[in-house]
Amino acid sequence: MRIIHISDLHIQEKESLSIQRIERLFETLQNYQFDHLVITGDISDSGKREEYEICVDFLKRYGYYHYHHCTVIPGNHDISGNADLNISNNYEKRLAQKKQFFDSFATLFLNADCISIDNPQTDLIIKKEMSNICLVTIDATSLHHPSFGEVTSEQFKKIESLLNDVNKNKMLIGLIHYPPHSRMTDDERVDKYLVHSLNDSDNVFKKLRQFSFSLILHGHAHTASRMLDFVSFGIRVVCQGSATGDITQNQFPSFDIWEIDSRESFERTTVFF
Repeated sequence: MRIIHISDLHIQEKESLSIQRIERLFETLQNYQFDHLVITGDISDSGKREEYEICVDFLKRYGYYHYHHCTVIPGNHDISGNADLNISNNYEKRLAQKKQFFDSFATLFLNADCISIDNPQTDLIIKKEMSNICLVTIDATSLHHPSFGEVTSEQFKKIESLLNDVNKNKMLIGLIHYPPHSRMTDDERVDKYLVHSLNDSDNVFKKLRQFSFSLILHGHAHTASRMLDFVSFGIRVVCQGSATGDITQNQFPSFDIWEIDSRESFERTTVFF
């Protein structure tokens, strides 16, 4: 099984350079054979429906907009927007943003067109079983804390229920936007290179261990580097940088290719372009 992981596209509808970067990304992806594409949040820079539509258009154009070909989760920019939109401190607006995200990518969540979301805390948490893997989306965007992520007890119950009937031989892969590292690790890189942006991260990581995840893929940090590729307490936690990059900040666009043979055998290759 081969999956490609991209993150933090930060699409800006009125910026031609942003659109050019997205086009370059998808043109580059066409050079690789893979089974599934995962996007771990911040698809939009401002949380606008028009920016989601740009992403959907590209996914459709290149043949990825299908339940079995692509999985997405939201990031903080998708739900809280940016400082210009006055979303970040407004619960009702963030709730509307989460529903808008679901509506825009409903086909990728439900394998069918959909126009509504019933429970914004749990409806963005799904599993997809394919070949020798099981993907689980972990929506950590918060309705209460715009600057930080969180995973609630209700969400953990949903994840537990989803995993009850999963084949134990399948590799569990969690998709989350925020870095879910445990601060109990003795790896000094966590403090040196990682911004702690997920509330109660120790408990989140403990739960992920209990669920027997083998691999957690995240974004948010905009750093595609071996410095953010950890093995903590048996779980490999890997950050993918921005798929569109920002040369002015020395952030080069990149994506990861994962070759997965089994729960114990999987390999990462980072492509810069």
